[in-house]
Amino acid sequence: PGQSQLSTDVVMIKDAQGKIQRKKVAIDLNLSNWAYINDGNANMVFGYIGKDLKTSSGFLGNCPIIRIRKKLLHSAAEKSIKKLTEEFSHGHLYIEKLLRPILGESYVSQSILTYIPRSFGLKIARKAGNLRESHRIGEEGMPPKEGIVENEWDVPVILARNVLLEVDSVKNDKKVSLCIEIKPKWGYIPRIRHLPKTSAKQEIVLRNTCQHCLLQPNKLKIGKVSEISEYCPLDLYSQDSSRIRRAVRGLLKTPQNNLRVFQTILECNKFSLSRIDVSRPADVANFFASKTQSSTHLDLKSKISTDILEDALVKILESSRMESLLERLASAQRFFDHFEGAPGVRMEYFKALKNMNNDKEALSKKILDLETEGWTNTLVREFQNHMKKTGKQVMYDKCIVCATKWSKRNDLTAEPTVTPACKSLVEEKDNTIKSISRFLLSRTLRDISIMLTLHPADGAYEDKDKLIEVCGNSFILEITVVDLDRKDHRKIPSYAEKELKNAECLLKHLKL
Repeated sequence: PGQSQLSTDVVMIKDAQGKIQRKKVAIDLNLSNWAYINDGNANMVFGYIGKDLKTSSGFLGNCPIIRIRKKLLHSAAEKSIKKLTEEFSHGHLYIEKLLRPILGESYVSQSILTYIPRSFGLKIARKAGNLRESHRIGEEGMPPKEGIVENEWDVPVILARNVLLEVDSVKNDKKVSLCIEIKPKWGYIPRIRHLPKTSAKQEIVLRNTCQHCLLQPNKLKIGKVSEISEYCPLDLYSQDSSRIRRAVRGLLKTPQNNLRVFQTILECNKFSLSRIDVSRPADVANFFASKTQSSTHLDLKSKISTDILEDALVKILESSRMESLLERLASAQRFFDHFEGAPGVRMEYFKALKNMNNDKEALSKKILDLETEGWTNTLVREFQNHMKKTGKQVMYDKCIVCATKWSKRNDLTAEPTVTPACKSLVEEKDNTIKSISRFLLSRTLRDISIMLTLHPADGAYEDKDKLIEVCGNSFILEITVVDLDRKDHRKIPSYAEKELKNAECLLKHLKL
């Protein structure tokens, strides 16, 4: 007890020069050296707070995180474990071989796949306890609170850099960081090909409403949100200063799950993470305005605080690095969505299932095999050629519902100018399986999160592109894309059904 045990593995990683090297990786199996950070629908995330691991995994920073798949801890059947392990491992390759090249390796942190004993995974998952969000406690798929592990085996985990901290954090010094998580959502308006029976006016509205605004009335109806969001993703992607500011104001007023702010403190081997309520902007403004970054809060009036946070977010979003990322993201979302919406791919999906006697497991294997056989290289090459041909792109799409809301007009008939749909260079040659794979990639790209981590810049900093100034103080800005989990083809029918329900609900909400 009290002594660290190490789970060691040798992995192949790419260094800064692009060369493949063998690296020895060690994971500390001392339970007290790991702190719960967060969890989503599929994975739990824990951060390392023990003795410096730099000697074994320095390329991931001094405080790496591990991501554990919940179902891998819960399942006991050997067949199920084998299938989940294969999917989890493939998901890692999906990020490394496909999403990193598409979005840019500077935006997607390198990670490695390694293994831990299942018994340790169960212990660390139970440790999270009541620290988890209320709706996560007791959810299906989690291990029981107590009990002996009947079967022991190694389960795969992802070891990655902790994007909430500086890469070169020194644990003896107090380091305070601010992390802003933004879910940008869809950067274009999909052309919904299968609409409910509508009038000409209703069709114009539906074909020119962004996907985020389309689903808001239904989310309000079923109680997922307490008020309709004033944020429109198309404003965020627009590269227009006034529209970007409007997007920020919408996020701050109605953040929902599209904006979250965290403060992290790393000091003397202790890591703490706290969520900041954006309705109390003084807490955030204090970070930007305080030169000492001490725990003493400044006496900032609410209006000044709001302006500081709003201006900081606008400055970050208008930076060249963020502009480049959002441009690539929106371009990739549209480029890989041949069907311009879920209803179109639904027919292809059922066609593929019919050809396989409705065997969903066989379809899963077919898609996995395709993505393992160099298909990912083809997709990357296609997109890179597309970006070279099109050059810098400005996103012209405008949401007709948002335009009406902000201008306080009732004119829902004026159709806005929209960008043409992007088509693949080899779309005609695609079979059904390839088309489904493309659509799922586009779906993944629509659900990502962007982590904007800010650290006080102490002294001179060589990489000027990463510096941003707020309230006269300089900060190092790290931009990282997360939530890159591969989407499951089994959800395609529900995507289409929800899209049609959302359209009907929007029309009722607008009383059209």
